[in-house]
Amino acid sequence: MSKVKRRIQQYLHFGYLPDPESALSLTGQGKPGRNNGIAGLPEKELIRLGAVKLKKAFADTIAEIETPVQHLVPLSGGLDSRAILAFLQEHTQSSNITAIVFGVPGTYDFIIGQQTAVAAGVRCLRVNLDEIVWNQDELIACAAGVGRPLPLFETFLFSRMTKFFTSSSSCWSGFMGDPLSGSHLPVKESKSWGEALLKFCDRERFAASIKLNPAEFRPEALLPEKPWLDPGFLTLDEQLDFNLRQLDYIKPLVLFGCDDTKTPFLHPDWVNFILGVPNRYRHRQELYKKILLEVYPRLFALPTKTNFGLPLQVPGWRLKTRKAALRLRAMARRFLPDQPENISPMINYIDFNAALRRREDLKRVVYENIMDLKHRRIVDWVDIDNLWHQHQKGQGNYADALTLLASLEILLKVKKDTLFSAKQFPADEILSPCKRRA
Repeated sequence: MSKVKRRIQQYLHFGYLPDPESALSLTGQGKPGRNNGIAGLPEKELIRLGAVKLKKAFADTIAEIETPVQHLVPLSGGLDSRAILAFLQEHTQSSNITAIVFGVPGTYDFIIGQQTAVAAGVRCLRVNLDEIVWNQDELIACAAGVGRPLPLFETFLFSRMTKFFTSSSSCWSGFMGDPLSGSHLPVKESKSWGEALLKFCDRERFAASIKLNPAEFRPEALLPEKPWLDPGFLTLDEQLDFNLRQLDYIKPLVLFGCDDTKTPFLHPDWVNFILGVPNRYRHRQELYKKILLEVYPRLFALPTKTNFGLPLQVPGWRLKTRKAALRLRAMARRFLPDQPENISPMINYIDFNAALRRREDLKRVVYENIMDLKHRRIVDWVDIDNLWHQHQKGQGNYADALTLLASLEILLKVKKDTLFSAKQFPADEILSPCKRRA
């Protein structure tokens, strides 16, 4: 198999290209681990010390900014961006802070993000993703701008925030806040590298609806042969998540378009602290949540997406009731799948399955690109026509697969060496011109 074909199959599995040579520099001071003198501290002392470390991470980050700027905070319904907003609120005037909320009405990111901005008393800019117009030229420009293979339809939506970025603004990102605090720490850790690889590949398959590669494709064979660190420093599962998913997918996605992005959760003091506590405190981000409630109690008394639209401190019965209600809504969507009022409040971005049946602009750009991809004859094992028709008839939800196939075609159109360069394909194998439909 040629290198480029292998990269294409890897992209069709992950939606990005995990680089075996990737290694996220977490501390700048050597390996994180449990030999830093804090593992034996009682929980109360860990909360106190964690509050000190987190505040220092934020303070040192803002100290890097030499001139007064407008602080831009993309604000979700989660924890990390809210922590950043709470810190900025204490250290600068509200007029110097702008929250950017993006999503669609009915989702927690859109609703709770706005509630948080109002509670903080800061300016709030809203990006309603239902109002975004899907355009082929802009998707191509987005692909060229991000400079690497990513799921382009998600990347395009995320990039709509960049219109607010200016040379006089500093953008803050919660990148790595959740993973470091334990959001991706499995309850049952992998015992071997092989087990961790298989779990990672299964979890990271972008198109959950259908496999887009031949049966013999083994994505784990393209990943690192051994872990970066001893699992005593960082679990095998998290090593793959941090060094591949976070570095090769999440980082270029969330940091796209801003030349001056602040990432306070990568501060070495915070990294060394949060990775140094016993994992029982990182499961479900338990210690992190208690630190946030200790440091910024007012804003973290508000509902969060992390807790399914409820505040962090609620009785267990309320959380169970909320989860049950969300399950009932999910069942209702099976019978009325494309009704806007039935959208899952937990969804990121938009409901692509419904939009790909309702939105003519999205349908057009996806259909044209998957037809162009079909004529290249490089994914012959996928019945693209059947996939499209099944989705349009409501006989399956295949938006994840269809948008990824369309993304691949757009990346091929860009023809950049950093993507899937046309020059790398044997002319008689792949690069016959796309046959445009009349």
